[in-house]
Amino acid sequence: VCLPTILEMQSRKPLDCLIEGVWRRQAICEEGIVGCVDIDPDHLIQLCARNNALTLHAKTEFRFYIEGEQTKCDSEEFRTLLPQQSDNTIVEYHERISSRLDGRDYTLLISDPHCLDWSLYNAVYNLVHELNARLGYPYDRQGWIDTAAFIGSYNSTPFGVHIGPMDVLTFPIYGRKHFRIWTSEYLDENPDLDGKLHYEEHLEASNVLQAGVGGVIYWPSGIWHIA
Repeated sequence: VCLPTILEMQSRKPLDCLIEGVWRRQAICEEGIVGCVDIDPDHLIQLCARNNALTLHAKTEFRFYIEGEQTKCDSEEFRTLLPQQSDNTIVEYHERISSRLDGRDYTLLISDPHCLDWSLYNAVYNLVHELNARLGYPYDRQGWIDTAAFIGSYNSTPFGVHIGPMDVLTFPIYGRKHFRIWTSEYLDENPDLDGKLHYEEHLEASNVLQAGVGGVIYWPSGIWHIA
């Protein structure tokens, strides 16, 4: 079995370790780091409520899933499932949605949340600027940088085990975040895993990355994963 290589950092800043042979080579998870992206989850909820942003910010897209099924964005229900002015905190938002959905799992996906507010933009810009200064800019025409925020009670991301063509940095801002990962070589031998939400027979070939607030999770492109 070919397991992804994981480095669990203990006491060093993440960029230092990423640069020292880890970037694009190893997955990492780290708790209690210095200099991670610091975003207040309540502020994020308030920004989403203030903008309710599909029309005001064309670059910010919202998607909402109920037990893995995407809600149509043009439905009457959709806008009521987004953060509202009455949702002052992430806890209040979660309690309202959980009550409305009778406890069913939900996922709110916010694409490019850095476009909502200058404070979010600056937090992302400062991180990306330092990464680019040390690691270089995306070198081909396919290179890009984007952001996303996931909020919800979901046990698994609604699109199942999947892969993206980019390196991924995750900074939990509330609670704990867990990912299960597999190598591309394993998926080549087990293509049935693609898109699966249930993967018990593939657990031994996987590894788990996890971190809490103030931590970071990273994996290079080519890693299959599910939250």
